[in-house]
Amino acid sequence: GMGSLLATRLPRLRFPEEANADAPEAVLAAHVAFITAGADVIQTNTYGANAVKLGLHGAEGRVRELNEAGAKLAREAREVGAGQASASDRGSASDQAWGSDLGSASDRAWALVPG
Repeated sequence: GMGSLLATRLPRLRFPEEANADAPEAVLAAHVAFITAGADVIQTNTYGANAVKLGLHGAEGRVRELNEAGAKLAREAREVGAGQASASDRGSASDQAWGSDLGSASDRAWALVPG
């Protein structure tokens, strides 16, 4: 998935969600590649962007920042990818971008809203 792809392309990252703020061009490019390859749905790169997981890396204070950035990048990719999709694929690719499983972490959910 997205985390593995980013870890391969950006070995300097401590965790995949860090790319949302520190290497947004890589996240955007990955999303757009999925969309232009035919994906009808993409997920934000926020699977592990919660205080517990980020705390393992001393980044628990970045929950809001990384979730907002992840949501913003997915929406931007939806627009860019829709422009690159074929006319027959355009509707489904441009109309659907989904967030990752938020679980019970309300801080993550609220961070995704303004992003």
